[in-house]
Amino acid sequence: MTALNSIRNIYDTAKWSYSDDEFSITNASQEHSVLLDNDLEIVFRPLSRDEFLVYANIFELSESDPEDNDLRLRHLSKLVLKINSEYSVTSAIKDGKFRFEMYISTAMLSDDQICFLLQMFMNDCDLLISENNNQTGAMGSMFNNIPIGFLMN
Repeated sequence: MTALNSIRNIYDTAKWSYSDDEFSITNASQEHSVLLDNDLEIVFRPLSRDEFLVYANIFELSESDPEDNDLRLRHLSKLVLKINSEYSVTSAIKDGKFRFEMYISTAMLSDDQICFLLQMFMNDCDLLISENNNQTGAMGSMFNNIPIGFLMN
């Protein structure tokens, strides 16, 4: 299955709405995102015919407090390393935001396996956001209660 078809399958399985042309050939390379009820945005970016990136922004770095940013980044990076021992994930800083990422190869995984990994990824997003908010009493958006098992039949 191609990356684009796999992303569409995720949307269908999770019963997320999308426009008629969202997954057309002309939109094949664009990012596809969904904003969940808990304000967490999950983004899918096709990278090639068989690969795509899934990411979520965990927190926005503060321009006025680099020491706090450093503390948060160290703590969350350690958590990402622990999570990475269970399945392949990474983190990045992009456009002033700490981002949690997962690369998917549709050539190596079935749709059920991809949905299972996405469920784990979303649960770990919740963990990382909670940990960030608890780090120093930080204020900000709370993303809690990601529904467990919403992708599983």
